[in-house]
Amino acid sequence: DWLASHFIEENTDIRELIRTIMTSRAYQLETRPVKEQAEDSDQFEGPLPRRLKAEQMLDAVSMVVDPIYHGVAFSEETDTIKPLWIWHREVEFDRTVLPKPGVRYLRKQMNLPAGTLIDAHLLVTADHAYTLFLDGKEIAKSNIWHEVTKVDLTESLSSGQEHVFAASVENAGSIPNPAGFLLTLKLRYADGRHHFIESDRSWLSTDSVQGTVWQENDYVDTSWTAAHAYGRLRSSHWGRPLAFNFSDREVPPYARAALVSLDPLSKSLGRPVRENVTTQRDDEASLLQTLTLTNSDFFHQSINNGAARMSLDAGSDRAIIEGVYRSILLRDPTWRERRAVMKIAKNGMDQEAVADLIWSLLLTPEFQFI
Repeated sequence: DWLASHFIEENTDIRELIRTIMTSRAYQLETRPVKEQAEDSDQFEGPLPRRLKAEQMLDAVSMVVDPIYHGVAFSEETDTIKPLWIWHREVEFDRTVLPKPGVRYLRKQMNLPAGTLIDAHLLVTADHAYTLFLDGKEIAKSNIWHEVTKVDLTESLSSGQEHVFAASVENAGSIPNPAGFLLTLKLRYADGRHHFIESDRSWLSTDSVQGTVWQENDYVDTSWTAAHAYGRLRSSHWGRPLAFNFSDREVPPYARAALVSLDPLSKSLGRPVRENVTTQRDDEASLLQTLTLTNSDFFHQSINNGAARMSLDAGSDRAIIEGVYRSILLRDPTWRERRAVMKIAKNGMDQEAVADLIWSLLLTPEFQFI
């Protein structure tokens, strides 16, 4: 009743209402399980503890350990650029199938529009790896798909002239799996025009080349075939990479789980499918969740990446242990916890030991309950 009166007195200021609630002692009380609260008391002793929702759990891991997701399915960015994820078309029994592991080759001949070229900027990435050439000269190379390479090509391009992009792309792994090459070149002219050259079906591809001149402008590529589109910028296996845009805004460090399409990891943690309208979720842990958090390669890849970084950030084993505890639980370990960790880590706090420690702390009620 007092809060309602205060809200009216403050001219229904929502910001003031939120500030009042969140700075109150009642809001900041520690959680109290039902069995610890007095049955005969009408005093609010603290909120009941609750498990982190799937999206909260994954965002928390992305924030304190290493980003789990790097591409979003739902973005505020406008679609001024519309490149396709392209690759050499893999065919078996007259059907297009997932790309096989190995190296493929892509080419694009382009005639730039005439006019005074002000600037030219390139965005490029690929899963798994690529080396990009412009007129036979290497201009970009990477094997991390979510780290978009941005290149200023203003001094390398001439309006009204013919240029050639050529790319050597590689799909890693031991079995066929999703692979793609994504590129957008933005040209800005003095008269205000913008021209885009993007990865699309006009590119040519092949699975083998002879010699080393396939990157050059005068190479004859008549035997090459049209590249195949394995996805669009917004709708693909990878989602939209956060850094794949020409905006000057700072790129978020990770993709929020709520903006990512439903995947087996988030589904096992309780995230419902969007087709089902639900206002309630089951807070009880399930066997599926336990098995996923124990065996998921996707989840443990983020843990291993975080372990590699945390191993380098601190020197001594003690400093590494304290750093992990402070990052995940926001406190120092007790002497019993520190002794237990050192007892298990027989070879010291190497990357494997740090990964085991991170994994064990992520599964504790102290991390998973708020």
